[in-house]
Amino acid sequence: MPRQGKRRRYRLVPRYVTALLVLIAIVALVAKGPPQIYLYAGPSPFNQGSLGTSQLVILLRHDYPNTYIVTSLRDIEMYSKGRYCLYIVVSPQKPITPREASRIISYLRQCKHYAILIADESRNSNDLARALGAQTIVEGSIVLDAKTKSPYPIATFDVDGKVYRLKLDIASSISGCRKEFGYVSNAIILYPNKTFVVVRRACVGSIIRGDRWTLAVVSDGSIFLNQVLLSDVGAKYRDFILRLVSELCDNTSSCSIMVDGYHYLRISPLQVFRSPSLARFINPFALVPALIAYIIHPAVWLPPALRLANKAFAYALSSYGLSILVLGLLALIAYAIARRIIGSGSEQRVSPSPEWGSVFSTELHDIIARGRYSFSREDFLNLYALVDEALKSIVGLGLSDPRCVDVLSSYVGREHAARFVNAMNRYLDKARRKRILPIVLSWNRLVRRMLKEAEEILNSVGTSIAEKHRVLRA
Repeated sequence: MPRQGKRRRYRLVPRYVTALLVLIAIVALVAKGPPQIYLYAGPSPFNQGSLGTSQLVILLRHDYPNTYIVTSLRDIEMYSKGRYCLYIVVSPQKPITPREASRIISYLRQCKHYAILIADESRNSNDLARALGAQTIVEGSIVLDAKTKSPYPIATFDVDGKVYRLKLDIASSISGCRKEFGYVSNAIILYPNKTFVVVRRACVGSIIRGDRWTLAVVSDGSIFLNQVLLSDVGAKYRDFILRLVSELCDNTSSCSIMVDGYHYLRISPLQVFRSPSLARFINPFALVPALIAYIIHPAVWLPPALRLANKAFAYALSSYGLSILVLGLLALIAYAIARRIIGSGSEQRVSPSPEWGSVFSTELHDIIARGRYSFSREDFLNLYALVDEALKSIVGLGLSDPRCVDVLSSYVGREHAARFVNAMNRYLDKARRKRILPIVLSWNRLVRRMLKEAEEILNSVGTSIAEKHRVLRA
């Protein structure tokens, strides 16, 4: 039985080719530009920070499995299925346009009964109410406590017979309040034009019902934020939200709930660098990975690094002494790289490895045709040594002898002999790292080709690689 050879690692691609491919990939990444990584600092359901509404989504999904974050009108169209649907928008930073509002309503009409919950202290959601034909709109004013002049008044909400007293945070008043379910007693309403009015009741919650739809407006989105739901008094706010949603979904757990996630401003990690105060509104477990992914991208650090290197190089060349030092250092680096690529040029004699050639226990053409083995640079050195020993023992001359071509010409013709001998010696220098050219992309393919040619040459002189290997092993 043939001996089992040692397990070897094969390098199919030279290191400098790999380095070149890596360089090309880095240049391509730089040309493509920085990664499009975005974070949210506002009341977006994607923001897990204090001002986000991710906890609202978690709260709803516990009781309503069909709760989704919608990022486009297409999502609303896709999820508006079933008997009951509810669309929730909390303090959108981008206004909902009349055209968007009309399309949202048209998609929600796919449900048998649909509801909309607007929790907003600004006017950004008013067109959604108008698209339903409702006159209930958020004024964009500020409701103050008449006694303390505080913008954090206590509001009373009555939801399905249960009364809640909740603290608001810069809430607005609602005009056209048809069915009031939330109000602030003894309030001052401060309007954007700096005028104000004192009222006994300021409406901050209203519900309007149509034939197939229900609209609920709460003129303060802060009571839906993470910092409130996770606070020490968050339990009553969570209970208020679930009770209100239950009424809008008609106590149906299969209600399809869509939380708006695309009317919010996105910020890049670079903006966080420029305005560090934004970081306190973003969950650190989302911020840190985003910053790392952004910073390590070549398009972020490579251009500034090249500009800095260019300035440093220009400064060095401006001084005669520094320029000599820099050029000398570059010459040393180039020499070290060349020595690594080309090698030391050792002239030591190559000998076939004792284990090499165990593959020739089968037919040679079967080895070549089926690709059963993967050859390396060391295998070429072994092949050269084996052929060299065979020719010395048969014709008395090795491959490195200048007369070898003349001797082999009588067997295979001068052109064939010269091509084979020259190729073997040229690739020997390459395998010894004595020369850069010719470039070898795959030693495996080269060894297979030279193995086939070597077998033809040795067959012409009356021997073979397999036979010669058996003689050497004996």
